[in-house]
Amino acid sequence: MSAEKISNFFLPLFMALFCAFLLLNPREVSEAALSGAALWKDAVFPSLFPFLVGANLMLQLDFARRAGFLRLLCRALFGLPESGALGVFCGFTSGYPVGAKVAADLYRERLLTRRQAERLMACANNSGAAFVTGALGAGMFGSPAAGWFILFIHYLGAVLLGLLLRAMDNEPPSPPRTPPGSRKKQPPFAQAFTYSVKNAVETILQIGGFLVLFSVAVKILRLAGAFRAMPPFAAAIATGLVEVTSGCAALSAGGANKPAIIAAAALVSFGGLSVCAQSANFLRDTDLSLGRYVFRKALHAVITALLGLLLEPLWAGARRL
Repeated sequence: MSAEKISNFFLPLFMALFCAFLLLNPREVSEAALSGAALWKDAVFPSLFPFLVGANLMLQLDFARRAGFLRLLCRALFGLPESGALGVFCGFTSGYPVGAKVAADLYRERLLTRRQAERLMACANNSGAAFVTGALGAGMFGSPAAGWFILFIHYLGAVLLGLLLRAMDNEPPSPPRTPPGSRKKQPPFAQAFTYSVKNAVETILQIGGFLVLFSVAVKILRLAGAFRAMPPFAAAIATGLVEVTSGCAALSAGGANKPAIIAAAALVSFGGLSVCAQSANFLRDTDLSLGRYVFRKALHAVITALLGLLLEPLWAGARRL
């Protein structure tokens, strides 16, 4: 049986079961949806929306060509052209899925080649510092030091992933060739600002929809007993592979211990299927590979976990401060 026939058989079946669980468990599903919506309202919207507006505005106003220090960083670390500076800046300062959005936008503008955009998307689509140090470290684990340690190995893992992908890809750090005069004319600031806000509103609403949907999906999996046979630690990791915030919250229930901290850092680096779905939304109408992105984020998670094991003495020292 071909993959298409298998998909045509199982996808409707899966959707029918999904709808059945929605109908049979309305109270639990409503609570999960409200929890996802609250997460979006309280944490995601206030932290991501300004960055989305800023990223759109910088892309419209050709920020990358004016940020010399970021251009040097792009070439030195990731082997990317100057246009990749915007993706690196937004991906390391805002939070996912902004890095994926900017990489896809740069590719659509023909400022990056396909391989360069896929590389940028893998190493710059990272979690935001505010979420890791605040919501995850101080909030869930009750330890600001834990948040800073997770953030450190998460970002260091992204840099090492970028260096690894650069070594594996011998494409020179030059932008794709565009015909003379084909570069888009820079719009007036008022027009660029209006477009940036409109696009950011659309994007943040889409992200909210994904958060609610995957919060419901995690609840349905729990109701169906998908995690019942697993030990609590494994169940927390499995939950995080679907929706990273729920998984990290489950890991923090056991306290700020070494396995939980390292596992949470690995989950944050991967992002979960929810972030993968959000990122896939920005790849529409492009030939950028989602499968390659997911594999590279899984590799990012492995690198982060190894860094956590190697640098654990730093975490132990921070706990004693």
